Amino acid sequence: MITHALWRLPFCAVIAAALLIGIAGCGAASRDQPAAAGFVGYHWQITNVRHDGNDVPIVARPGGYVMFTTDRNMFADDSVNFYSGRFQLSKSGFRPELVAVTAAGYVGDDASVLALIAAAQAVMQPNATVIATVRNDELTLTAAGYDITCRKAGTAKAPGSVQGAVPTCHDQSTC
Repeated sequence: MITHALWRLPFCAVIAAALLIGIAGCGAASRDQPAAAGFVGYHWQITNVRHDGNDVPIVARPGGYVMFTTDRNMFADDSVNFYSGRFQLSKSGFRPELVAVTAAGYVGDDASVLALIAAAQAVMQPNATVIATVRNDELTLTAAGYDITCRKAGTAKAPGSVQGAVPTCHDQSTC
């Protein structure tokens, strides 16, 4: 009888150790999940672009948005060009991939349009590290020295095709 009880002790210790490892593994898996996924599934209107300490408020206009669908597609409109691509979530935000953009030019000097163009290029640059911070209905995207503040404008829906637009790939190796 003593032999049987001694045999169960190591067996119970092995089971307890396996359970502890499993529980610890579950905790590690949840820590590895992207913390910034709260922006996915939404359309975000750009309200401010900050670069080199200068803020450029963006008034409501056609364009001036970023959008992230739940199937990892992302879209942006800087009021001159339309961007589309894919994204990979990271612990602090996302990384754009396979980005295409229309090839319209802009010769004006409107500070808000120029800020939108630079901001869209910063967050849509393939393989860029983009930090995304969500607080209530506000999203801040940080990339390439730009802080882009957005307000939630609804649920993300893939836009229809852009009539007459010829997409140009940023990353020629994936085109």
